[in-house]
Order: sequence, then C-alpha cells, then structure tokens
Amino acid sequence: MRRMVWPVLALGLAMVLPASVLAQETGVVAGEVLDQNLAIMLPGVPVEVVGSGEIAYTDLDGRYRFELPEGEHELRIVMAGYAEQNVTVAVVEGQLVSVQVALASNVFAEEVSATSRRYLNRLSDLLFVLARVLARRGEGEVCWEKGRNR
Repeated sequence: MRRMVWPVLALGLAMVLPASVLAQETGVVAGEVLDQNLAIMLPGVPVEVVGSGEIAYTDLDGRYRFELPEGEHELRIVMAGYAEQNVTVAVVEGQLVSVQVALASNVFAEEVSATSRRYLNRLSDLLFVLARVLARRGEGEVCWEKGRNR
C-alpha cells in the first residue's frame, strides 16, 4: 500500500505545482483616447503594449482594454496627424487601471504657396483693358500687350 501512496502523491504535486507556477497574476488596463483640442473620442487608434507585441484598436467610442500581467508596462499610442504619446502604467493583480490619453495634433511648420493661373490670366486681361482705355483717352500709349506679359 505504501508503494502506491508515493507515486500518487508525486503525480498530484506534479499536476498542481506547474499550474500555480505558470499562472500569472493579471490586472486590467482600460481607457480612452481623445483629441486634445476638440475633446472628442478617436476611434481606430492603435494602442500598443511596448515589448509584448499586443495591440488593441480603440472602438467607435475611443475605448481600449488589455489584460496584462502584474508589473509596469509602457503603452504607445500613435496615429497619423497626432503626436506620438507613451504612457507607463503599473498593473496590480485583480485591479482595473484606467488610463485616458489625450493626443495633440501635429502642427505642420511647412509653408505652402499656391498660385492660380486663372487669377494671373484675369490680371493680365485687366491690365490690357486698362492700358487700352488709357490710350484711347490720350493719356498714354498701349504698353501692355495681351499674352506677352504673363
């Protein structure tokens, strides 16, 4: 009878011990991503847990949710047109950590200059008409020829 007790006891320990060792204590990180200037929720924003490869996309209400092991984690939030933001969160076993992230829009420092060819044509026509009117009044010669000074 003693011979059977030790194998059964060893088998029981082998089944229980790995389950407790492998089980990681987890907590929940949930929050919202919104536009800092407009104060509106942003849907479809990728929220990444740096180093783990986990990515959650915000839903239509700008909300996201992760179940993560206990400890510190870094969240990276990146969306086109907004400045990247990194947030460090401390996850505690069995607790909910709420993180609201406000993204600031990027301000483009490039200067854009646009010229309308149509506007230049109208200006040319106006100057031509003005020169003809002045010439007819005897106040000057036609010095502007349509089509040449564009």
